[in-house]
Amino acid sequence: MQRNHTHILRSLAAVLFVGLLSLDWLGERIPTLSAFTLAMFGTHTAAPSADPLDRKAERMQQRLTRHFGRSPSLASLRAALRERQKFFATLLTATFSVDGHSAIDVPEPWTVSLQQHPLWLTFDLTGNTASFVIDAQRVREDIATFGIPGVARPVHGSILGFTEDGKVLRATTDGVTPASGLMYDSDGVALLLAHALATGTSSPLSIPLRYEEGRMSFAQEPVQGSLVLLSSGRSNYAGSPWGREKNIEKAVREHLNNILIPPGATFSFNATLGGPVTQSRGWYEALGIFENGDELRPTPGGGLCQTSTTVYRAILAGGFPVLQRRSHSLYVGYYKKYGVGLDATIFPGSQDLVFTNDTSSYLLMQAATEGKDAIVNIYGVPDGRHVALEGPYFAATVPDDLLVHGRKLREKEIAWIQHIVRPDGEEQENVILSSYKKGIPNQVLVEQQTAEKNV
Repeated sequence: MQRNHTHILRSLAAVLFVGLLSLDWLGERIPTLSAFTLAMFGTHTAAPSADPLDRKAERMQQRLTRHFGRSPSLASLRAALRERQKFFATLLTATFSVDGHSAIDVPEPWTVSLQQHPLWLTFDLTGNTASFVIDAQRVREDIATFGIPGVARPVHGSILGFTEDGKVLRATTDGVTPASGLMYDSDGVALLLAHALATGTSSPLSIPLRYEEGRMSFAQEPVQGSLVLLSSGRSNYAGSPWGREKNIEKAVREHLNNILIPPGATFSFNATLGGPVTQSRGWYEALGIFENGDELRPTPGGGLCQTSTTVYRAILAGGFPVLQRRSHSLYVGYYKKYGVGLDATIFPGSQDLVFTNDTSSYLLMQAATEGKDAIVNIYGVPDGRHVALEGPYFAATVPDDLLVHGRKLREKEIAWIQHIVRPDGEEQENVILSSYKKGIPNQVLVEQQTAEKNV
């Protein structure tokens, strides 16, 4: 009972002092408020001191006596206020080190002070002694809740279940998009800060960070485990007509997002569309390529190849075996950004994009738009393969030793080389060829030659 009584007194004292210090701070700047404060809490019995710190101590003593029937000495209160001033003058600098991923940018140094976190300082009233102390628990709670400014923690999502939609397995998720980030020991950081603030250290603090990939975890049987990002594909559709934009966004959000591909199974782009591409099924008219690449005309679903191209780029970056793919017969400017020459055309009933999941775990395909970029991410369990894409190569820039089907690269073609290194050291090299019936715009060739000169 005595302990609870003491705790309540300390809490009331802390609350009171927050108010008192706030009123004193304002009173020094607004004279009428000082008069109001005196009227509310009484007047001095002694001649006022010329030292603002002494005046604060005197007012605090009067109010403590009024509310609690007792108060520490003026000397103790003055010492506590001087201690508070020192606390608020302390400025800490924390630097970071990142373990687990050499390519991650190290966050900028973090500057910490009680000016930013005044509630980290609490008033302690014990017997006839007053003091200000760092509240380590409050520091710990704030770090756990709000984190460290400029340090993004990883974000994880869950796969709640899945359903079979024709030939496609579709996942139901919690809607969280995984994101990689930096982890740290919240309790350890809080203790480090609390100790540094309490001792007034001027030495820089060092906070270790650990890179962690965002993951998608299966929440139920029969599948277990976590999937991390294996590869991404991206394309840009800025400048597309309204109907083309709507088709791209429909394909991304309704047909390509949250597709599960079992181990050893194949993915068919056309199967994800779930039926004919017609206006009655919500597709808009936009330009498509017809007549063996000689004609552009409006067709329902025009622009779908933007999304198949995006999927294809994710497939290539993941090093998955491609079973069916064909480049467009005409060069399409929308596909220049993020990989000129890395495009894949589709047309339900005649041309598909197909690849195999050659890993031992499920793959999860997620798709989204970001501004005018279409993005496809493929999640899975890493098997140790490393993939690199080398290119693009044009007829004028191709190395002398690069042959395509035993011949030199032609003027209307773009080539890339895909390098795959397996965990056992086996190396695989694939030449990716795109051929365009009416050639490549001269501007593209000039831009590429200029870019190579600047490397």
